[in-house]
Amino acid sequence: MLARWRRYAALCLHLALLLLIVLPFRWILLHLALPVSVTLLMVIRLLDGHGWTHSWTDLQQIHPYLAVAVGAAENNRFGQHRGID
Repeated sequence: MLARWRRYAALCLHLALLLLIVLPFRWILLHLALPVSVTLLMVIRLLDGHGWTHSWTDLQQIHPYLAVAVGAAENNRFGQHRGID
């Protein structure tokens, strides 16, 4: 009975590692190579009846202050650390 429980616990641990570590890195690597095809905001607008529209803008065409403002809005400790909070 104990051996069966250990196998079950090991399986759960491996599954958790797969879901929490491997898959997010795969998602990040995928989006480094491919453009983002859909965002959560696009889905919300579609469900609200606004249709499916998008137009991407190159980063060089966006004012540098806007990029900083988006980062600051996303993370209120933006200026206090040097990486992932």
